[in-house]
Amino acid sequence: MEYERPFRSRGSAAPMVQYRLYYLDSVDHLISHSFEFEADSDEAAVRLVESFREGRPVELWRGATKLKTWPKP
Repeated sequence: MEYERPFRSRGSAAPMVQYRLYYLDSVDHLISHSFEFEADSDEAAVRLVESFREGRPVELWRGATKLKTWPKP
């Protein structure tokens, strides 16, 4: 079965950039799991994360660069 990434933006001829979202445990802030996805830009990746993180503490990374941390509210 072929895996399809659900958050890939469509409609752009520009190459997609790969991101990783780390979900952090709310007690000790260790990584509990991660999710990889593609987006058109850093700004698009941030918007996607903000739309589905549901208030959980997460970190957004592009390769070895941490782009943003959302702490637990």
